[in-house]
Amino acid sequence: MKANKIVTILCISQIIFMMSSCSLFTPKYKNLKLENDIHTKEELLNATLRIEMTITKKIPFIGETISTNYGSGVIFYEDSKRYYALTNNHVIFKMNGFDNPKYAVVDSKGKERKAKVEKTASSYDLAVVSFEKDDYKYNVVHIEETNPSIGTYVSAIDQNFTITSGFINKYEPAQELGGTINAQTNVKFDVISASTYTHPGSSGGILYDNDFNLVGIVYAACSYSTGEFICSYSIPCEKVLTFLKNA
Repeated sequence: MKANKIVTILCISQIIFMMSSCSLFTPKYKNLKLENDIHTKEELLNATLRIEMTITKKIPFIGETISTNYGSGVIFYEDSKRYYALTNNHVIFKMNGFDNPKYAVVDSKGKERKAKVEKTASSYDLAVVSFEKDDYKYNVVHIEETNPSIGTYVSAIDQNFTITSGFINKYEPAQELGGTINAQTNVKFDVISASTYTHPGSSGGILYDNDFNLVGIVYAACSYSTGEFICSYSIPCEKVLTFLKNA
């Protein structure tokens, strides 16, 4: 008999002990890319990011605690001054009691840039972060308008820029995620269940099809209590578009 299933979020947290709410706006992203100009894995990797949030907390008699949360992200939009990337709300969510959130993005070549949070919604477990443009040109992914069908071959990229692949198994109601609160993730709609293996730190990363279109945003994984992987869960692209335009 198989062991009980466990559903977990896929971000990574590190806490360091030392002795010693963003203001959000809601752009409508009306000019999303209508055609995909990404045709290779290398070009897609140039649109993917590692997302970092560092927060602090003062503990009596101990000092200051520094907590760093890691996840994944992908650039979906640009304007004249900034790039905008999708990730999960639970990746950039600041728990009560922690202060001074600092956000950063790291690209596949290891270059780090300061970032800020633009938009969040726990009901989609999605967020948008942005960073300033410089001389380097990033690719921007195209978001599919229609959810992929069951059986579609898909791949995912995590915060270490590792690519894994599999197939869409089904759509199923989102399950309650262990170790979270509703303010982090409170998804109530059907999500993508795929055989695509996801590593810790995959939260917020792209799920893409053979044409390198974004078809989902990875946010969780399911495994047996023995640790054996069962499936990954992703927010479908139709819900991603609804979040960007309306939430």
